[in-house]
Amino acid sequence: MDVIGIGIDLVSVKRIEVLWKHYKKRFELKLFTLQELSYAFKKACPFQTLAGFFAAKEAYYKAVGGYSGFSFREIEVLKQNGAPVLHLTGKALQAFKKKQAKGILVSISHEKEYAVAVVILKA
Repeated sequence: MDVIGIGIDLVSVKRIEVLWKHYKKRFELKLFTLQELSYAFKKACPFQTLAGFFAAKEAYYKAVGGYSGFSFREIEVLKQNGAPVLHLTGKALQAFKKKQAKGILVSISHEKEYAVAVVILKA
């Protein structure tokens, strides 16, 4: 497997929780899709889940080489057989195609205070 992009991000769960409480509408409109929010708030620790999703979006941003004009809502974290997958639309999908990537690997983990994600773009 050839790697053409890699990104990693670490997020404080508390930071996501505080931002959610102060800027709930902004989060809903700018960062997360309704499906992501619905999934997270069915969990015992929704802010761990949201922190992991945010970390995955940031890691994707880094894997494609930085700012490409896309919104974080254009990167949707879904679960497929229990594993995270990224569903891309709009400019986030264009950035993927511009890198000539053929696939995405994503891994998310969290432990109490932090969530981490790694995204690898495959050639």
